[in-house]
Amino acid sequence: MSPGSPLNTANKKLLITAYILGSVHLLLGIFKLIGQADLTKEFTEVWHFPLWFMYFIGIAQVLGGVGLFIRELRLPASLGMAYIMFGAIGTTIISRQYISISIYFAILLLCIIVFIHSMEELTEQIINEHNEKNHELEFVGITTFKLKTGISNLHFLEVEKKTQEVIKIQKGFIAREIGSFEDGHWIVTTRWTSKEYGTKWAENSQQYEIIQKQNQMLDFSTMRIEFYQTY
Repeated sequence: MSPGSPLNTANKKLLITAYILGSVHLLLGIFKLIGQADLTKEFTEVWHFPLWFMYFIGIAQVLGGVGLFIRELRLPASLGMAYIMFGAIGTTIISRQYISISIYFAILLLCIIVFIHSMEELTEQIINEHNEKNHELEFVGITTFKLKTGISNLHFLEVEKKTQEVIKIQKGFIAREIGSFEDGHWIVTTRWTSKEYGTKWAENSQQYEIIQKQNQMLDFSTMRIEFYQTY
């Protein structure tokens, strides 16, 4: 989901999940920072952690909880909170607090879900930014014409094949297509990455002998040339 794009049902659910998860970590962190009696006893007497470690986890959870409310910080916040839950699960397994294990496991699962979704969003954003950055407007030249009397289609196509060998090595060239109509008209479409390269080719193409040879096959009284730029 890119910034400013409408939320679908799945994105709304995951956003709500992130907000709920952020609120849980924020509250748990605040309880630790204010030295809530049961948490303090659990940290120091049951788990035998130093008191400073409880405050450290409290600060981390407050920061992580806030981060889960902010789109740009949701990815690292969900990952950090997942690490804390891994530690909490390991600690409660050792202390055989089975109800706490279930609660922390559920919170861990939510952290992983939010992390995966945030990673998908980041990947999509990077891809979109890359595509926008590397998108170049195409300059397209379209030429229609008839061949001179006596010039066979087969002969013209043989020369066209050699022409394409020359043009495809030109800077800015993308593609060249050729076709014919039932009334004898031919159409050639040449695509360039910019008007500059297309114009440069038009100005300098006559220096190539094969281009001169091909032009001698064309009935210029029937020729029509148009240019346009894609967006």
